[in-house]
Amino acid sequence: SVASYELFVRKTCPNCPPVKAYMADVQVLGRSIDVDSEEGLAEAAKKSIFAAPTVICYDANGNETARCHNVEELQAVFEKELVTA
Repeated sequence: SVASYELFVRKTCPNCPPVKAYMADVQVLGRSIDVDSEEGLAEAAKKSIFAAPTVICYDANGNETARCHNVEELQAVFEKELVTA
């Protein structure tokens, strides 16, 4: 199950707002990382992220469990959670 997430976004990204809105409704702790900032870009590069938006989901042990780029992919991950919970 998803214990936390990191959301990589850009200010000018046309696909970011719906993903941001979806994650705002998810009952999971997470943080948003601005790839337009130097720190954000460095963190994205370290995790091989080349597109915004990207959401990385982690389990309770901090292991990556999913990487999503749009609301449809997020729904597949989080609706699975609701079904198995």
